Amino acid sequence: MSELHAPAPAYFFSDAHLGADTAAVERVKRDRLAGFFDLVAGRARSLVCLGDLFDFWFEYETAIPGRHFDVLCRLRRLSEAGVQLFFLGGNHDFWVRRGSRPGFLEREIGFRILEQGDEIVAGGLRVAVFHGDGVGKRDAGYRALKALLRNRLAIESFRWVHPDLARGIGGLVADASRLRTGNRPDPATVERLRRFAVALLRARPDLDAILAGHTHLPEELAVGGARYINLGDWIHHATYAVVEDGTLALRRFPHAAGPVAPADEPAARAGGQALRPPDSGIEP
Repeated sequence: MSELHAPAPAYFFSDAHLGADTAAVERVKRDRLAGFFDLVAGRARSLVCLGDLFDFWFEYETAIPGRHFDVLCRLRRLSEAGVQLFFLGGNHDFWVRRGSRPGFLEREIGFRILEQGDEIVAGGLRVAVFHGDGVGKRDAGYRALKALLRNRLAIESFRWVHPDLARGIGGLVADASRLRTGNRPDPATVERLRRFAVALLRARPDLDAILAGHTHLPEELAVGGARYINLGDWIHHATYAVVEDGTLALRRFPHAAGPVAPADEPAARAGGQALRPPDSGIEP
């Protein structure tokens, strides 16, 4: 765990899952992200992705996925324009390095790679960042799988698989997970991540906020004088967070009038009391 400084205004987003959907849905997601990156270019000094930007990413020595070329070019232009980029791998795109060597996203795009639990100081606020997978005491099974998937021997072995075949394998695994949850926010995961954030904020009064993704459900919860914010996603919500002038806000991208793909979301609850619905409290 380390402390980093991100100049404000700092923008945070997660869970676009590029490459996961039909061509029509992918086109809408890319167009929305292009508009968002234009917004960032005009206003931000740093941009932080909290994982699952891609539905599958694996660091090969000489191959990159061509389907993401336009998004990668836009991100590189942001970096060249002076916007500081940070990337925390999610459960779909954590293979961004080969051992300890910088990967493509670091070398060519300009990202600085984060780890779960890193703390970012932006605009005078101290924010702990997580993707959100594998946190909480009840997620022991997934944590064991996560350790296997991030084992160096397993990674080096998988590197012998052709990139096109690797993408197909990754897609099958991701599709199986989506079938299990019905492609909706999983209430148990939402609750587990929320409880983890509340416990950490109570144990760490020096933190101003915890930001996470993974659940695909935008959410804001006050914990004393601090806040837990889930960034939602760019499949159903097109939501993001901004630190500016010493304040933290959860916002919806201005041109995202409705979901790209249909979502059937359970009501988010904590402590027996209904939280704000996913769309309320989100600034346009």
